[in-house]
Amino acid sequence: MGTVAQAVERLADAAEKLLFETERLRRDIMRLRQRIEPFDGERAIPEPIKVEFGKRWTAAEALDMIGAARKAIAGHEIDLGAIRSLMDTIEKDAYSREELKPWLKP
Repeated sequence: MGTVAQAVERLADAAEKLLFETERLRRDIMRLRQRIEPFDGERAIPEPIKVEFGKRWTAAEALDMIGAARKAIAGHEIDLGAIRSLMDTIEKDAYSREELKPWLKP
């Protein structure tokens, strides 16, 4: 069985990786948004979460990173849902497809 320090180190490593994946999702959402014109109710994409990778973290800091990642992921789910809904509407509805074509970037 590992020590408490080893457990905190594993927790911090996992939190860093989670934040890295959260940043990857943020960039993916930005690329998707570039494919469509801005729409009503569109949220501003938050700035990336700043993390000093490789730093020695305390347990409290690791838990804060996990909390920040959870908050970011919840926001990304909202963004993806809005983008997906708009793209599905354009794709499935012939009338909307013609009406909304100006909103799609070439």
